[in-house]
Amino acid sequence: MIKRWLIIFLILSLFLVIGFFFLTESTKDSANGSAGSNYNLTDYKVANEKFDFVRYYERVDYIIIAYYSIAEGELGEVIVPGISAARYNQYAEELDLTLEELAAFQAAHLFYEDIWTMVKAIIAEPYLQQVAYLEIFTDGSDNLLGAIEEVEGRADSVILSLDLEDMLDENREIRYRELAETIIHELAHIITLAANQAEWTEEEDSNPQTYYIYEYELDTFENAYINQFFQLFWADIYDEWSAFYYQYGVLDEEDINLAEEYEEILAGYLGEFYEKYRERFVTAYAATSPTEDLAETFIFFVTGDLGPGNEIRHQKVNFLYSFPELVQIRNQIEANLSKMGVTW
Repeated sequence: MIKRWLIIFLILSLFLVIGFFFLTESTKDSANGSAGSNYNLTDYKVANEKFDFVRYYERVDYIIIAYYSIAEGELGEVIVPGISAARYNQYAEELDLTLEELAAFQAAHLFYEDIWTMVKAIIAEPYLQQVAYLEIFTDGSDNLLGAIEEVEGRADSVILSLDLEDMLDENREIRYRELAETIIHELAHIITLAANQAEWTEEEDSNPQTYYIYEYELDTFENAYINQFFQLFWADIYDEWSAFYYQYGVLDEEDINLAEEYEEILAGYLGEFYEKYRERFVTAYAATSPTEDLAETFIFFVTGDLGPGNEIRHQKVNFLYSFPELVQIRNQIEANLSKMGVTW
């Protein structure tokens, strides 16, 4: 009888040891990441909506450092994915930050509060309420500085993404002016996506009289900023631009034999296009598309860095001054950033 209870006791003890081992290893993977798992949550619930973070992380082409939900205009819950050595090594050649430094920044909540304070100084209501998530990521220096992406195709709910490495100086301090310019650029995209500017339609480019935003599959209204901008400054060169860009720029990379070759071909063409029409664009990146042109122009509208002139790029800035509501946004941004010690 004693032997039977002893055997049962030993079996139960063995199961407890095995269970503790697997729990410990699971916790390590959640904290540190592993080659097969770069996140520690399988899904994420915000405002009664289930956001599949795992599926999202698997398709993005960068390292996610922190991913915040936004609740009533403030930082809410956060996902801090484990960054595996395997994922870090995908981008190691482009990165100045070490894996250890990235992990340290993941724990720096006050750092992200500082970033969010600047976001609110630039993106005010009603546009701030369109920001559902703040994503801090990196793909290395001087690649993707920031981005706006719709959440499940909804233009009134977007992910604001900002690159950590691009906002830091060599001492790992925030370069506030550069960060502000990136956020201003993304604000222009948010304004362009607003419900009073464009709408999603089942039929692609259902209204040929207005500009269709291929990046977001939106038809713009006739009085939309981007449509008026397009009609004034892009209509005469759009066919030349689109003949090549939509042959390469919209195709999935799987349709091109080599992703590097794809990038080189597209970058080479856009470089030639920019050089041909240099007087039209405030930056080389502005030649990427009408939406990026408007966003880049919006930066110079706010900062006033372009200076006097009458080239088409100057006319674009003056075009934005023709809208009192945009001038009000510009003046408020300038005032808010001045209080933070950021001036142009």
